[in-house]
Formats: sequence, structure tokens, C-alpha cells
Amino acid sequence: HASGWVAFHDRAAGEVRDLDELLRGCGPTELIDTEEEINRRLKLETLSEGSRIPFQFGPRWSHSLRSIQAGATRSLVRIELDEAFLPDLDVYGLHPAMFDLAGAAARVHASAVYYLPLTYRSVQVLAGLTGTIYCCVEVKESADSSGETMTINVEIFDPEGRPLVRMTDFTIKRITD
Repeated sequence: HASGWVAFHDRAAGEVRDLDELLRGCGPTELIDTEEEINRRLKLETLSEGSRIPFQFGPRWSHSLRSIQAGATRSLVRIELDEAFLPDLDVYGLHPAMFDLAGAAARVHASAVYYLPLTYRSVQVLAGLTGTIYCCVEVKESADSSGETMTINVEIFDPEGRPLVRMTDFTIKRITD
């Protein structure tokens, strides 16, 4: 079940951002940039190997997350489609795997393994995604100290710092037995 509103506005070009400045604003304390470390930190091996809720990720999802430069509450995430999948962007302006990974990268701050999307306050699409995107992900202070939900804001940029998408109050919910 879902409900929502759609409004079409003029696509005003947003302010081009300096990606190095965005990174400094994240206050990164660690760089997660190998497939093995990304899998470990996002607990992907737990999802796919003998878990109670087995999960399989296709190559568009599992190989596109290239790096997470994580700070205490903010991260700069680089997502890049393999060359073989670039034609997908001709069909999907908001590529499903890339769009999902933009929010999923916040799970480096999560205490549990299983979270699924629950709500968005707003999603503002300024332009379609490009083959490489950078996502500034900010974990918001949550009124839910149990870890049942996690709410984040995400801004997605192209490699030149042009804004593509803004997600506000994207909430993921922990799923349990």
C-alpha cells in the first residue's frame, strides 16, 4: 500500500557543488572502498549466506557501490554502473539499483541487518541519474532510540557536482522475525 502526491515543477538547475567541499563537510573518519569491506560493513554476507531471510543481489546492485567515505552522521558515497549496464539509463531515469544504493549506504550506521524502505517525505528529481553518481547521505537524529527506524536525507550529484535528486526524510524500517 502506498499513497503520495506528485507535482511537476520547472526543473530549476540547482547550485553546482564542489564534491571535495561536500566530502570535508562529512568529516570522514573512514574510507570503505573495497567490495569485501563494503559487503562486511553493510552486512551483505549475512543477508546472502544462510540467513533466516535469504537475499540475493544482482550485478547492478552488488557491483555498483564503489566507496563510502563515512563520518559520524554524514557520508559521501560513490556509485558507478558497470559499462555493460549503462544502456539501462536510457530506460530508467532513476535507475532502481543506483537509487536504492543511495539510501542503503546509510546502513553503515545501522545496528541491525535487515531494513527496508518505509517512507519518503519528498523526492525531488532535478535530472536523471548518470553512470557515476555521488551521494551525500546524512543520518538524522531519530526519536526512535530502539533502532527500529533510521531516517536520512540524501542528495545525489553527478561527477561535476550538479544536483540530480534530493530525498528528504527517507525512513527505513528494521524488519524482524
